[in-house]
Amino acid sequence: AVALVVGPLLPVAADPYDPREDADLPPPTRVDSVSPLDRVSAWLQIPDRELFTVRAGKPLNWRLAVLDRYDGVRWSSGARFQPTGGRVPEGEWTGPADVVRQKVTFDGLPGTWLPAAERPVEVGGVRGLAVDPGSGALIAGTAPAKGFAYEVTSKIARPSKDDLLAAVPAHDDPALTAFPPGPQEELFRKLAQEATKGADAPIRQAYRLQSYLRTNASYDVTAPPGHSLKGLEFFLQTTHRGTSEQFATAFALMARTLGLPSRVVVGFRPGQASGGIYHVKSGHVMAWAEIKFEKLGWRPFYPTPGRSGAKDDHDVVSSAIEESEQLEGEFAHGGSDRPTSSQPKAEAQGEQGGAGPSPWLLAGVAGGALLAAYAVTVAVLPWWRRRGRRRAQSPGERVLGAWRQTCDDLGLRGDRALTAEDVVTAQPPDITPHLRPLADISNFVRYAPDAVTDDAATQAWERSDAVRRAVRARTSFPARLRDRLLLR
Repeated sequence: AVALVVGPLLPVAADPYDPREDADLPPPTRVDSVSPLDRVSAWLQIPDRELFTVRAGKPLNWRLAVLDRYDGVRWSSGARFQPTGGRVPEGEWTGPADVVRQKVTFDGLPGTWLPAAERPVEVGGVRGLAVDPGSGALIAGTAPAKGFAYEVTSKIARPSKDDLLAAVPAHDDPALTAFPPGPQEELFRKLAQEATKGADAPIRQAYRLQSYLRTNASYDVTAPPGHSLKGLEFFLQTTHRGTSEQFATAFALMARTLGLPSRVVVGFRPGQASGGIYHVKSGHVMAWAEIKFEKLGWRPFYPTPGRSGAKDDHDVVSSAIEESEQLEGEFAHGGSDRPTSSQPKAEAQGEQGGAGPSPWLLAGVAGGALLAAYAVTVAVLPWWRRRGRRRAQSPGERVLGAWRQTCDDLGLRGDRALTAEDVVTAQPPDITPHLRPLADISNFVRYAPDAVTDDAATQAWERSDAVRRAVRARTSFPARLRDRLLLR
């Protein structure tokens, strides 16, 4: 009887001591590299620089960074990376999923972010690996060198259409619907409401918003970089042209005005396939947006037109973008007012008969129209491009426009991955006196864009114009004519 009373009070009867209870978790890792979103425009200007390769069984988008905080000027990551031996916590989705294994080999990709298909669940071969449990984003302890390789296993969610239609937004983090204070919020809300008018489900709102941006603006790699509220206001109201940087960030902010929790993702399209390996270059960079739904987790949306900025016919389009385009056709328009095939329409036209214009006449008219359009393009496009860059909204954007214009005039558009210093040192003595000050101003803008003045922008364009005159003086008329006809 004594044992029954006293026994439970003795130390030996307590739970055994576990030293892990007194051990502190490693401190969270913070990302200290330049935001990949700030690199998008620069990468697009040098599109042929190989960044990494991926051996995988299917073409996917390779996610690099997840940005979920916005202060009105920049998107940043609120992630708290935790060291891991290779396991990555799974996301909210617990339904059907495809398992895809990848082997990634670095070439020239800067920073510590590690690309992988969403969502990674296991990583091998990375020393100092850290993961953000919330987003599944990956970083290495140090910037990987060329030739560094690692393996990733990812699970690609496969929700049904019923799952999508029943999905409701997940409101577990107020920061995901926060909009910075300023007059632009009303504009973004108005445009978002117009774009989604009549949508009877959150998923329809999202796809209508995607459709709105894809059909009301154009993809242009020469558009000024940046994603400040003022810059995006200019994009939505005035230029209607941009890179995926502007399309994705505008979508995310417009979604937030509708109460849809959103974030921006920077990654890459699959790349160019060769022997089961996808070669991913700087021109394959792409930003997209994601919206968080209960049970579904994060759902990607691709508001950039032209299959999110595909470079050329050699590029592989990811299954995610193809699926998104298909769902946009079904959900953005209710699934009933868009024909599933153009064949019935063509047959109906053939049954009507009638003597129409001669095919040769139509071909001649079309050819003449094309020649006229080409002539107008040759005459107007370079002038329009310079004008747009010179009249960009902010002084910083005008400075960067002057630098891009100068690189175009020097024949450096998309040729090589050159720093500003590389560009200066490669030029002859009659050009460098004007080019070096412009390079200095351009570098200053990249590090302190808010400190740039109108005077600095004016000086940048004066230097750019001087370089242009010097280049023209050195270039023969036949060479200038050839460049003009080739739209260089």
